[in-house]
Amino acid sequence: MGFAPLETGQTTWDWTSYALLWLSVLSPHGVLLAGYLKDRMKMPEAEIGLFRGLGAVFGLISTVTFPYLVKKMGLIESSKLHLAFQGFILTVGISAFVVEVSGSVYIFLTCILLSRIGLYGFSNGEFELRQRLIPERKRGELNSLSYLTTTLATLVLFAASSLLSSTEDFKYLVFASLAAVLFANVVFFMWAKGNKV
Repeated sequence: MGFAPLETGQTTWDWTSYALLWLSVLSPHGVLLAGYLKDRMKMPEAEIGLFRGLGAVFGLISTVTFPYLVKKMGLIESSKLHLAFQGFILTVGISAFVVEVSGSVYIFLTCILLSRIGLYGFSNGEFELRQRLIPERKRGELNSLSYLTTTLATLVLFAASSLLSSTEDFKYLVFASLAAVLFANVVFFMWAKGNKV
């Protein structure tokens, strides 16, 4: 099926959902999570390093899942499935984070690793959608704007972390991160419903 370029306003919700995913401390490569694991959870640096390394490995899994699902169900449906998977698996992980029983931190971290499959799969889809749907004359401008919104989201995250600087406050950043991911799901699913391409 061919993709017809959409008007500018129709494409902005697509990358708005992507920008929301940058409002998250739930990244193996994030300094805020690493600091929390070191200071609050007293995890050895070797374990934190392994966790961070595995984050890249799990992200690579999406290079297999994404094209496979695009062939099976199409670009938008594959993107939706990856994003929904990220939201679901993070909900499970944060439930373990809240419980704080023995071993729950490892469930939390495993879920963060698994969520990378959804994140990177959706990232692949969102990038491809922008390339296919944005008219060529507007592509450079809107791709730059997309980059600006993700950078702005990162700045908002660091501003929030400076206000909530105690390790006791880290849980609020975790909950806000989950809320951003779930809201990204709502935004993208609504966008996809209105844009059958």
